[in-house]
This record gives sequence, structure tokens and C-alpha cells, in this order.
Amino acid sequence: MAKPLSIKELGAAVAQRSAAENITTMLATLLLEPGRLELKDVEIPKAGPGEVVVRVRTALTCGTDLKTFRRGHPKIPMPTMFGHEFSGDIYQIGDGVTEFQVGDQVMSAPTAPCGECVYCTKGQDNLCSLSMETMINGAYAEYVRIPAHIVRNNMFKKPAHLSYGEAAMLEPLSCVVYGMDQVSIGGDDTVLVIGAGAIGLMHLMVAKALGAGRVIVAGRWENRLKVAKAMGADAVIGVTCHGSRDLAIEAAAKGADYVAFGAFYPTATKDAIGHPDLEILSWWSEVMTVPCVAIGGISAANCAPLVKAGADFIAVLSAVWNHADGPGEAVKLLNTTIAEAQVITA
Repeated sequence: MAKPLSIKELGAAVAQRSAAENITTMLATLLLEPGRLELKDVEIPKAGPGEVVVRVRTALTCGTDLKTFRRGHPKIPMPTMFGHEFSGDIYQIGDGVTEFQVGDQVMSAPTAPCGECVYCTKGQDNLCSLSMETMINGAYAEYVRIPAHIVRNNMFKKPAHLSYGEAAMLEPLSCVVYGMDQVSIGGDDTVLVIGAGAIGLMHLMVAKALGAGRVIVAGRWENRLKVAKAMGADAVIGVTCHGSRDLAIEAAAKGADYVAFGAFYPTATKDAIGHPDLEILSWWSEVMTVPCVAIGGISAANCAPLVKAGADFIAVLSAVWNHADGPGEAVKLLNTTIAEAQVITA
């Protein structure tokens, strides 16, 4: 059995291949089954009409990637190309592409609504079936093909001052921007963010960028709370799995005006009773008058428990970057007030 390449050796091999002329194949990571990745030589994709091929400069790992690797995903059949958060340079453009040129530095969301189906024409673009059917999976490779409808709607030129790593944060930041857009935050408001993971930390940054007077971050992991404090949280609260109600009482006493709950993944069969995340949301909605923003799961059915539990606003993770305004507003934040996206992965 051949000895696996080190990260340094792999990087050198990729650089050598990229410098070669007339190459037709690329290195790509395939997820063959849960827990099993394989690096293979595959054909470089070709750009069809309206499409582009991007040479990947940075690809990130999100929670969905990790969970898919560990136990699979109902929307991602295997074997499959892998990875969907990325940025890079345009390598090839297809017929009809006029907004981009070869060599442009770009960032992209991994999906977009078609703009033509019955849902899109009614403004319900988050329900567009094409979004999941054509979602980009394949950023863990040297090159990735971007479908035409994504090129039109959700691909953007990378601002020069952003690193490729920062630009690759576009998709998760779009989720947070859309959720925050459902409420109006001002300088007199206090925002409580429950959960100090990547999404929670971005909620902190966006709330600050929107001018929130005070942002409190609650979480279970001390290292993440330290990052939250370093990123500008006015206060952090450490809690245990069973301390959520006490946390809510303490936060309410401090005057929270909005509550942004982190990633919820309730299944359609789970009730609000007995599910830890939904239990706190349900209790909060009963005793408090504070608006709640809940980041939900991947299907419309998963929204039902959140509604029952009392969420005032729901941002469904699989849909928020499809929304016409989500990625564009995220680009504005990346281009102006948010300049520390790399800290989120610490």
C-alpha cells in the first residue's frame, strides 16, 4: 500500500500539476461512504452554456460536511464529490457568460433558485426544487463547475481586500444575514446569542455590524466563549446542558431584546416536549415577549416543531442562501464591516 502524502507533499503536487500546460485531469476528494474519503484523479469539468469552472483556492469545512462524513446525509447520495464552501479564480467560462472573465477572483454560494418555477415566481424561492437538486458538491478539488443559475444569481467577484479564506465564508454568513434580516436591531437593543459555534459567532458579528447596543453570547465550551469575547461580545455566559432555563432567566434580567438561537436540527417526528433545544425555545416563548430567531433544519417539515415551540422567525439553513437578498447582503458585510471571518474557525 502506498504511503499517504503529507499535507506539504500534497500541496507541492497540486502546485506542480497546476503549473503544467494542457492538463485534463485534477485531484478531487470523493466521499465513498461515511467515514471513507479517497483522493482520485478525475476529469476537469467543462463549462456549459452560462456556466463557469473555478480553480479552487480555498475550500472550508462546515458542520454539514462533517456530519455527512461521519454518518451520511439523506440529500447527498454516495459516492459523491465533496465540499461546498469555497472561493477561487475563474478558469473557464461557457457561452453566454458576460459578467465574468477568465482570471476573475470569485466567491459563490453553493446553490440558487431557478427564478422560473411556480415557487420562484411567487417569491418563495426558498422552496425551489432546483436549489437542492443542483447544489454544488465538489469544492474539495482543484476545479469546480458552477451551474448557470448560480452564476447568474449567487456568484460574486471577490473584493480585492478579502482573502480567499474570508471570501469562502459567503454561504454560512448568508444564512446568518437572512435570519437577522427578519428583525430590526438598533443601538438600544440587547441581543442574546445562544450557542458559540460558527453560526453563533457570526450572529455576534452581524449583530454588532447592525449596531446592536449589547450582545451576550451563551455557550457550553470555554474556548469558544473566549473567542466570542475577543470578537466583541459584551458578555459571555457559560452553561451546562441542563442550565438553559437559568441562562434564559439571567439573560432576560439583563434586558435581551432579541434572541438568536443557534443551529436547530429537530426532525419532523420530534415534539417540542423532550427535545432540549425545543424545550428551551418553547419555555422562552411562553414566559417572555422577546422575539426569537431560530436557525432550522433542512426541510419544511422540520419547521413545524419550531413553530409549535414558539419561534417568531425561522431561517431554514437549506433555504436562506437561496433567498434573493441573503448572499448579496452578506457580500456587503464582508466588503465593509466584517473583516475577521477567519476567527470563526478557531
